[in-house]
Amino acid sequence: WDAASGACLRTFGGHSNAVCSVAFSPDGKWLASGSEDTSVRLWDPESNVCVRIIDGHFGKVYSVAFSRDGKWLASGIKDKTA
Repeated sequence: WDAASGACLRTFGGHSNAVCSVAFSPDGKWLASGSEDTSVRLWDPESNVCVRIIDGHFGKVYSVAFSRDGKWLASGIKDKTA
C-alpha cells in the first residue's frame, strides 16, 4: 500500500493459506511472508517474484522478522519453535 494515498501498489500470491505476518528487510530489498500453510516466502518486492520458499515448519508461521543488519530472518511457529 502507498502510505500517503492508500492505494494498493502490489499483491503477492503464492501461499495456500492465510498470511499471518510480513516484514521488509532493513534495506527494503526483500519482503518475507509467513503463512498458515507452514511456509515462509522471500519475495523481491520490485519484481513481485518469490525467490525462495522455506518449508519444514511443523506448524503455522505466525511471525517473521529480519535482524537489524538484514542477514538473518526469524520465524515464529505455532509448534512453539522459532
